Amino acid sequence: MSRRQGIVVEGTGGVWQVRSRDGDVVPAALAGRLKQEARGSVKLAVGDHVTVEPEERGQGWRIVEIAERHSVLARREPGGRYGERVLAANVDQVLVVFAVAKPEPHLRMIDRFLVVCEANDLRAHVVLNKVDLATDPAQVEALAHPYARAGYPVHRTSVKTDIGLDELRGVLHGRVTAVAGPSGVGKSSLLNALHP
Repeated sequence: MSRRQGIVVEGTGGVWQVRSRDGDVVPAALAGRLKQEARGSVKLAVGDHVTVEPEERGQGWRIVEIAERHSVLARREPGGRYGERVLAANVDQVLVVFAVAKPEPHLRMIDRFLVVCEANDLRAHVVLNKVDLATDPAQVEALAHPYARAGYPVHRTSVKTDIGLDELRGVLHGRVTAVAGPSGVGKSSLLNALHP
């Protein structure tokens, strides 16, 4: 059998997309044995390192091994239940992105993202995006100051005017990074500008 090593990049409805070391992405389901083991214990997550092999009847792939994780990005289960929901595995750092304007920054939400990073012992970078929309540079610095003072690296970026993108590429290089932030802050535009 030709086994392959890979990383889970997406998953819906029990089908996981696994990117192999050669760059191919294959759909795979958990092998029956792993499904039984996963009940009530470790659940597969994006970022997990796995071993896949062809199905016995040659119709797709199955995940036969899950490697031990070196880190997780997780939050408490919703609704007051005990336990945690793993959002991503084997993450080195998190970019917490919010816009200077359009939409207006929701600072309590940013703080919640940072608390989740701290609880998971993951390094967080604060990204102030859409700095080109600031009516006054002092507005950007007023937003950045409390986070910089708390020890977080703060990056000022604009996709439209190409501000701060080279610096951010350097921060991302060679690291597995999760990107978090509310809707509309420019996460997708930022990622497309950094890695089309």
